[in-house]
Order: sequence, then C-alpha cells, then structure tokens
Amino acid sequence: MSPDNSHRLPHGDIMVVEDNMSDLKLLSDILTKAGYHVRPATDGELTLRSVQAKLPDLILMDIKMPGLSGVEVCRRLKADPETRDLPIIFISALDETELKVKALEVGGIDYISKPIEPSEVLARINIHINTHRLQQKLTTQSEELIAEIEERKQVEEELKNSQYQLRRLAQKLQFVREEERTWLAGEIHDELGQALTALQMDISMLMKKLNKGDKESQDKLNSMLELIETITSSVQRISMDLRPGLLEDLGLMAAIEWQSEEFQKKTGIECQLALEKTKNDLDQGCSVAIYRMYQEALTNIIRHAGATQVKVVLEEQDENIVLEITDNGKGISREQIASPDSLGIIGMRERCLSCDGELTLAGTPGKGTKVMIKVPMG
Repeated sequence: MSPDNSHRLPHGDIMVVEDNMSDLKLLSDILTKAGYHVRPATDGELTLRSVQAKLPDLILMDIKMPGLSGVEVCRRLKADPETRDLPIIFISALDETELKVKALEVGGIDYISKPIEPSEVLARINIHINTHRLQQKLTTQSEELIAEIEERKQVEEELKNSQYQLRRLAQKLQFVREEERTWLAGEIHDELGQALTALQMDISMLMKKLNKGDKESQDKLNSMLELIETITSSVQRISMDLRPGLLEDLGLMAAIEWQSEEFQKKTGIECQLALEKTKNDLDQGCSVAIYRMYQEALTNIIRHAGATQVKVVLEEQDENIVLEITDNGKGISREQIASPDSLGIIGMRERCLSCDGELTLAGTPGKGTKVMIKVPMG
C-alpha cells in the first residue's frame, strides 16, 4: 500500500516517536502550539505502520526504543522507494558519538540532544520541512522538464521521419518526372520527327514532278517546306528541353554549353562560360539534377533578375562538382530566399539534397545574385 500524501496542514504533519511519555507530551505540546499536526508513536513497529498509512512531512524520533530502534526504523524507511526521501531527525539524551554517527549514516538528516529546547526543535524542524518541500518541488519540476524534453525529442524524431519520407517522395517524383520527360522526348523526336521528315520528302518529290512553269504551286510548296523546317527545329528544341541527349551522350559540360547558347539566343543576355572538364565521372542522376538546377537558375534570372550578363563556372573542387551562376541583376533578398512561396528555390534545394549536395544563394542589392551548387562525385 502506497502512503497517502493528501490533506496536509499548512504548517506540516509531524510524527513524533518517543517511548518516554513525558518527552512525547512535551514535544507534542511544542509542535501543536507552533501550528503543526502531531502524530505520536511510542515504538518502531507502530511508526512503520503509521507511515505506510499516511506519509508525514517529517519524523522526530528517539534513537533508542524497545523493540525496533530508531536506527533500524530509519534504515527500513530509507530502503523503501516510497519513503526514502522522508526527513528524519533523531533525538536522544545519550552522549554516544558512535551511535549518533550511525544514525546519520543510515539516513538521518539531523540530531537533537536532550534536554529539549523548544526554540531549537522548532528552528530545526522548520528548516528541514522547508528544505524537504523545496526538494520535492524541484524534483517535480525536474521530472516535468524531463518529460517535456522527452516529448519534444519524440516530436522532433517524428518530424525528422516525416521530412525524410517527404524527401524520399520528392526524389521518387523527380525520378518519375525525368522518366516521363525521357519517354516524351523520345516520342516527340521519333514520331513527330519521322512524320515531318516523311512529309518533307513527299513535298520535295512533288516539287520535282510539278510543271516548272507553275510558279504559284512551286512557291506554295516552298512555303510548306520552310514551315516544316521551322516545326522540325521546334520539335528538336522541345525534345532537348525535355531531355537533352547531349547530357547522356557527351556529359554535363556539353549540356550546359547548349543550354547557355539557347538562353542567350532567347533573351539576349550575355552568357560567359568557364567550364572545366572534370576528371571523374558524375552519377547520371546527379548530372540530371545539376542540369535541372541550372535551368531553374536561368529561369529565375529571366523572370526576376533584370540582368544583362551571366557568368557560369563549372569546376572540380576536392572531390566535388561545383557550379556557380552569377548575374548582375537586382540581387535576391534574404526574404525571397527563405520564402515558402519560392517554389523554384525549394525544388533546387530538394534536388541538391537528393545528391547529398549543398545549395547556396546570396544576393547583393543592385549588384546581382550568386548561386553555388556543390555535389560530391562518386
């Protein structure tokens, strides 16, 4: 049965254990007048039963009693987890240093010698009760803090797991998207390209069979051929945008060169390249990721930078591939970098993380933005 800790008086509940009835009455009177609730006991067995029924705030106990001594009672109480923190003050008329030391060794917190001085008894009880209550309060706060820390750790762990799962899902979606782009690029290139080539050949044959004097028909067929060539160029460009064959056939450097030329043709923004051929091969998936991040960086320049010049550096640094894109535009702000609405930047970060890489963005107002992508090789 666990001790009952409820219904304590404001001043405290004191158990006085004394086999001398006159000393028991004296102590009881002193404590009652001071506002304490007193629970008297005359032997060790009664003390143990009373403590188990209801836990006092403090025990004031004679060191020598018939049957179980105060030392033995203290030893048993301190061995029980439910009562081990209970403060126990010993009292005795004996001047036996060895016995006093023994009493403190088994868990007593203080020792009062007889004859009893009321002011001394009250002072020591007040100190130890207040100290005990403060310790209990600190223990409770500590347990609550530990529980809160454990709860936060659990929440953080769940959050980490959720982020990991979301990242895995994002990687899977990127992989599926690249597969779809590859398939669509192949379909466009093969099906549409072949159809346009066949149409071009048919028109060329038809032109040979036409009467050379039929200038109107010849002009019409020439216009059709020009249109077919324009459509063919568009098909090739769309196919390259979806999945540049250069990336798979000639590598990342060639794909960046081609994309930069297309960017410059489309926007008129000067694109300066400093591309270093890497000594080590880069994982195909990471090559695609870097290329897509480069495309996104160029798209952001077109939409937001207002730049007239872009510098692109590709090099190998300490077993890493590093791609730097610097423009001379407005300069991205910290708020824009951290904004949850900057989906392009978020996508770049996710692609970089999928390759265990690092993405750094920095902007200077009126001077431009620098994007650095660092991805480990191997």
